[in-house]
Amino acid sequence: MFFPVFDIKRQQIALGMFQHTAELDPALSDGYAGSAQVLATLAMLSPDKAQRDDLFSQASEMSERALDLSPTDAWANGANGWVLATQNKPVEAVKYARLSVELAPNDGHILDLVGITAIMANAPDLAAEVSNPERLRSGSGRFGARNIWGVSQLMLGNYEKVVEAFKGAPAAGAPVSAPSLLFQAVAQDQLGHTEEAQRLITEMRKTWPEFPSEFLAGRIFHNNDATRQAILDTLIRY
Repeated sequence: MFFPVFDIKRQQIALGMFQHTAELDPALSDGYAGSAQVLATLAMLSPDKAQRDDLFSQASEMSERALDLSPTDAWANGANGWVLATQNKPVEAVKYARLSVELAPNDGHILDLVGITAIMANAPDLAAEVSNPERLRSGSGRFGARNIWGVSQLMLGNYEKVVEAFKGAPAAGAPVSAPSLLFQAVAQDQLGHTEEAQRLITEMRKTWPEFPSEFLAGRIFHNNDATRQAILDTLIRY
């Protein structure tokens, strides 16, 4: 439901569902945790500062409610970690992310949430740990682990693994999005495969012409200068 993360329409639909869940059962933390997660995502994607600040405020409020209701719930803690990561509080974000993994070490959705939190918090080792293809994960629906693994390897400079991860993502049921093409293009460029990098960038721009690549590169990797610059260099080069 949450992936691709950058699908605003999908996030808005999910938000409505979680808000309704909270209305149906105000004593259940899940509706608030889900709302916090989506609101923080929408804030991260918003280019408007006033709107972003308002969404962050709502996300923090929902996260606090979830933790008040269920302080030992994995989703409540994981959602709070994500909210903190999007607010550029990496140390606190990683603390809550690690706690959520301890509470639900095999929950595929929790592992995905921790993975994207770790990416935002510039903790690629943690992102790689929770998204490792060999890690046991449970839960229904599809997971974003393969793509998270690919991004973690990009941050770690393991470019062959990046290509392998994203090439295998569709066959594994992982979502394909503009960022997945972009990250794969960066890896191909770093490996010297310029024609393939050009093909991927061209496909991304043709399929998602409105995707704000530069904006999101700065937003996601604001704590990782090397990865952010590699992305920007690839966009300029091709």
